[in-house]
Amino acid sequence: MRILHGRAGRHLFPGAAARTAAAAVAAGTLVSALLLTLAGCGDLPLFPGELAVNPDTLTVEEGTPVIVSRSGGYEPIAWTLDPPASAGGVFDPQTLQYTAPTGLADDSLSVGLTATDYAGQSDALAITVYRAFSIDPVDAVVPAGGDLGFRVSGGLPPYQYSVFGSGTVSPTGPTTDTAPTYTAAFGVDEQVIVQAGDSLGNVVEAMVSVVNTDELLLSPATASVAIGGTQSFVIYGGAGPPYTATVDPPGTGTILVTGLDTFEYQAPGVTGEETVRVVDGLSAEVTATISVVSGPLTLSPGSIDISRGQTSVFTVSGGSPPYLWSVDGAGTIVAQDETHALYTAPSAAGTDWVKVTDSKDKFRKAKVYVK
Repeated sequence: MRILHGRAGRHLFPGAAARTAAAAVAAGTLVSALLLTLAGCGDLPLFPGELAVNPDTLTVEEGTPVIVSRSGGYEPIAWTLDPPASAGGVFDPQTLQYTAPTGLADDSLSVGLTATDYAGQSDALAITVYRAFSIDPVDAVVPAGGDLGFRVSGGLPPYQYSVFGSGTVSPTGPTTDTAPTYTAAFGVDEQVIVQAGDSLGNVVEAMVSVVNTDELLLSPATASVAIGGTQSFVIYGGAGPPYTATVDPPGTGTILVTGLDTFEYQAPGVTGEETVRVVDGLSAEVTATISVVSGPLTLSPGSIDISRGQTSVFTVSGGSPPYLWSVDGAGTIVAQDETHALYTAPSAAGTDWVKVTDSKDKFRKAKVYVK
């Protein structure tokens, strides 16, 4: 806008100064309104810029807290979860922390986290929540040359299976099969580890005792079963079938025979310890100890990436407390309360394993990538 001036301090036309000032304010208001409108429509990359939620996608284990970030957009920002409320987890708009839900009905859950700003811009984060990775049984006995079946749940396929020690496991993977079989070598007495891994790098292990004997054996010898849950058993050796399986009084669990040398135990609706007893045709006996717990032993998160010297909180649930925490590697871990422990990464990059063990010697491990 061009303003005409007369001699110093004087305008050529009466009232020009007032009209000039008013016009300047009006023009500035118009331009500001126009720019805000254009920015809200996404036509101009003006400060504070296009609304963006990072990362675009996220894969997280149930119950795990993660921090997301947001850039651009006009305050205030509205956040929504789909599915809403606790079904999709919990999001804190102040800290930008998302906590995945627990107790998934299926192997995984898709969650959408959407941010919408004052100008109507929106951006969404696609979250995949998966169940804690586990293998069952985690402690078993098998005669030399015998077969032992496992059940894997949670994590994200495909899976890989391997053996540390003698014997073989089938399939090895990559596979979507969740029921691998371990076959023990003949003529050996040893302990081997059967390991399962998923596509995210989560790893779970089972300890198998291979016994070179014809004596009556019951596998697993110990087990933790959630309230109302089930545990499969296999009988080996002895005088052979028929076998009789019972729950010692005052146990309230039940037995369902599934084959000549297999049966299933179903836990009652209360926690406690029960004894399962098997008798063969010559009255030889063998027992297994069952711990009925509030839920299976789980450790979350199942794996993390962390910078050197930083800390992260791990959470244990289920199993039989009290719990013992340890680290295989250079990091350290300290229990904070009954179910939480603080891990501190070492000063050098590498890989650690955080391990939690319950009172029945059941354990879970989480992989830590130190950057």
